[in-house]
Amino acid sequence: MQVKNNLGYNNYILTKELGGSYTMKDNILNVKVNNLTNSNGNKVANQFIIKTDKGEFFQSYGTIIAGYTKDGLVFDADYWNYSRTTSRHRNNFTGLDTPETKKRIKAGDIKLTKLNPENHYAGYGY
Repeated sequence: MQVKNNLGYNNYILTKELGGSYTMKDNILNVKVNNLTNSNGNKVANQFIIKTDKGEFFQSYGTIIAGYTKDGLVFDADYWNYSRTTSRHRNNFTGLDTPETKKRIKAGDIKLTKLNPENHYAGYGY
């Protein structure tokens, strides 16, 4: 499944084989996907770090939550603060706690944008 997002690249839902490198044939984008690790160094189920030529992104289930791009730190405007659990994993990815995150959004240091397609259903990316 492929959809365009506001960063101008295609989102692909990667399901089974995670942790490897993927190449999209249509525009030759190398993608590396790894599980997010918690403070104990354990892999966290359904939480992923995705590295592309557009940046490094945090995905919770099928939803892109945040990313580091050439424009700096960006969050999905709809899902950046979706739940306590998502926020905890987002904080792990960014190294910021929620009060500091809100402060930086207000100051304009973190940009809010659409990282997921308009018809996106939170949690599964379909």
